[in-house]
Amino acid sequence: MSSLGIADYSIQAIQSGQGLTGFGLSGWVNSVAERGQEAAEKRRSEQQVAEKLGKDMRDLLPDAPHGWRKQSWSVTQSKIMRGQYRGQIPSHDELEKLAVEELAPKFSAFADEMNSYSGKKFARREAKQTWVYVQGKERISVRIRQIEKPRKARTMSEVAFSRMQEHENWDKDDIAFARIRGVVFVETVSDFEHLAFRTIEADMIVPDGSSIRITVKAQASDRSIKKILNGINIGRIRQFADPGNSGPAMAASSDAVRKRREAALERERELLRTAARDRAQHRNNVEANAERFSR
Repeated sequence: MSSLGIADYSIQAIQSGQGLTGFGLSGWVNSVAERGQEAAEKRRSEQQVAEKLGKDMRDLLPDAPHGWRKQSWSVTQSKIMRGQYRGQIPSHDELEKLAVEELAPKFSAFADEMNSYSGKKFARREAKQTWVYVQGKERISVRIRQIEKPRKARTMSEVAFSRMQEHENWDKDDIAFARIRGVVFVETVSDFEHLAFRTIEADMIVPDGSSIRITVKAQASDRSIKKILNGINIGRIRQFADPGNSGPAMAASSDAVRKRREAALERERELLRTAARDRAQHRNNVEANAERFSR
């Protein structure tokens, strides 16, 4: 077995909880087969989404409303949103030029492609999935992408990433933001941390168990955010995600997908029921904590 095979065996054995000796060659062979099947399913899922929603799902995002400008995503845009950009914000044309320069392939492009967690590769992917809407001081980025169906972490990098997210979100809560054409968008809030931008998301589960996720990052009012959200072609996504109980796509979906859909719908109903109460409680908590830590 090669050094790469030995390293992979060790990772899979640890993840299985059986240890290096208990996992065995048969366990490793089965894990390779399972991962191959998952990769094939992922490719089929991506192909199906591309056929139904288009290869570039950004086409489902709206044009800029009257008085707004639509801009390309870039690292600079992200820094502006996070409050990390120093100096005068570049003009529209300058931002578009920066987007091209920052994401252009460099000599290290091959290394970026080989490393699935490369910052440059992630930035290129996000740029292809995101539009930024700007009016005055208001800035709203909207990202649309396909999310794989839930599965167990397979590598140490995936485990570390999952744990990092859990650590980052320990003090955050989800509160219903708005219901747009039958889809509930949820805002992530924190009682203890001043967030540089607002984060709002919605997931629409498709028949194969993956989902179409819309993520909004905004420095803007509720009214402006809802104006942008109302322009998204949600009807087309819902037609694909909810073809009806008698449709062939739904008939072929597994019990696990049905249960995930039902759980998501119940969570949406609960979020809507408690939205007003949770927002009032969140405001009270923020004021109480601000007063507490200012002493």
